[in-house]
Amino acid sequence: MMNTKLNLDKDMGYYLLLNNLNDQEAAVIKSIIRNIEAGAGRVSITQLAAEHFVSAAFIIKLSKKLGFSGYTELYYQLQKRREEDIETQQFAIPYDEVSYHKLAEILEANRRKNAFVVGEGFGSVVADYITQRMAICGFMMYSSVHFYDYVIFREQNRQHGLSSNIEPSFIIAISQSGETSSVLENVKRAKQHKFKVIAFTRVAESRLAHESDLVFLIDPVKQVLVGQLPNAFFGKTILLFEQLLSRVLYKN
Repeated sequence: MMNTKLNLDKDMGYYLLLNNLNDQEAAVIKSIIRNIEAGAGRVSITQLAAEHFVSAAFIIKLSKKLGFSGYTELYYQLQKRREEDIETQQFAIPYDEVSYHKLAEILEANRRKNAFVVGEGFGSVVADYITQRMAICGFMMYSSVHFYDYVIFREQNRQHGLSSNIEPSFIIAISQSGETSSVLENVKRAKQHKFKVIAFTRVAESRLAHESDLVFLIDPVKQVLVGQLPNAFFGKTILLFEQLLSRVLYKN
């Protein structure tokens, strides 16, 4: 069984194993993956060796270098990883590169500052998920209730002449319609204190979209129908958020 971790990265449509492979070793791995992607069936170790002008012993040694018992296990794990990638892609939510890079800049610039996530109804469930997910990843994240207390407490201090510095960072706002009053109120307060606003919504022409610095549209529509079923907005928001956060964290 495998005893070392496989580190995989994309390069020209292929996955390379980044375990200090030389060019010849990397070429063998890419050849195996091309064969898997073509669906041509498993290439034999003899055929693979002849293709790359190496010996079967070379490929077995490469397999063991990567922590496998031999070529069979190496091939199986590469095939399994490819199948997992295809399955994951089926759940991918589209977004544009400009928005991703803007999000990455905001998150990196405010990683050590207090940041907030707001939502109402099912949006609050998504907000709680994002709060906990980002906290695990080292961000100082708080929910909408904490944001309200955070701002009000400091505004009251200012009225009494006490220190009331509110260090701006960012707030993530979730509203399917983009018109949720409590979410808009939090966004309004955040903007007053120079926070960046990141929105997840379905309606591009909503007030939330217009008030935000960065908007991610999910299944965009002009108007949200009440009680619409099935409603994939909240689930897709979590999926998109996971895609974006993992890319920010691992720079893939």
